[in-house]
Amino acid sequence: MSKKQNTEYKGYQEIIDYFKLIKSQMPKGISVLVEGKRLYFQFKTKNKSRSKYTTGENYTILGLNRCLEKAILIDRQLKNYESEIEFWSWYDETIKGINKNSC
Repeated sequence: MSKKQNTEYKGYQEIIDYFKLIKSQMPKGISVLVEGKRLYFQFKTKNKSRSKYTTGENYTILGLNRCLEKAILIDRQLKNYESEIEFWSWYDETIKGINKNSC
């Protein structure tokens, strides 16, 4: 006799619980926030105080997974960038998905 798996849909509570899990795994100094259906990062750079920035992701399980991956990339970049212009150019292209060369 096999045990029945608990596969019932837990609804919105499931994503809230997952959000808490992802939040606890974020690199130090980078937070993830929810506003409506969108996710945002909050962090500071060398020359700018802690502010809110778009992640380009929706408030879903997939969006939260992508935010964690992006936060790890941001953490690495914040430790190594030479100038604010370089960082924000990288952020636009890598995190927000804006390709400036296609203009």
